[in-house]
Amino acid sequence: MRDKGGKRLAGGAPDGAAIAEQAAAGGAPAGKSRWRRLWDDWGYLVVTAAVMLFLLPYLLSCIFLGIALSTLFRYRENSLLLLLFTSIPFLMLSGASIPKECMPEWLYAIGKVVPSSSGVDGVVRIQTMGATLSEVSVQWCTLWVLTAVYFGLACLGMRNIIRRVENRQE
Repeated sequence: MRDKGGKRLAGGAPDGAAIAEQAAAGGAPAGKSRWRRLWDDWGYLVVTAAVMLFLLPYLLSCIFLGIALSTLFRYRENSLLLLLFTSIPFLMLSGASIPKECMPEWLYAIGKVVPSSSGVDGVVRIQTMGATLSEVSVQWCTLWVLTAVYFGLACLGMRNIIRRVENRQE
């Protein structure tokens, strides 16, 4: 909105001339310097870095869980059958498709053993709610604990497989 002199009034919605000024300035609001626009773009990089940092323990825990579970089976096709039958229940337990408030407490507690529960919760908070890494520290620490536990189980499973192979060769 503009007054009779052509100056923009505070609090009004931008009119066509203000939008044209913004487009002429390279998409930034009028009066913003090049450095201010660059600083605004860094906000996206900060969110991306937070998501990447959060995904590190999630990916590691998923990898180590897969290795630990694969050591339980003699043939790798059997582990794919386990993945087939558990992927949908794990998705439901993560809270991505069913809200946690609709689940019984004991079922929600079982879901905490799966990395996707903490992973989905943390990523949703960072991406949609604008949370920082310190605000999702509970989920982040849970993922690191799961990573350590699954790493230990994967090491034990691989050690047993190596021993079995060595015993067959003797």
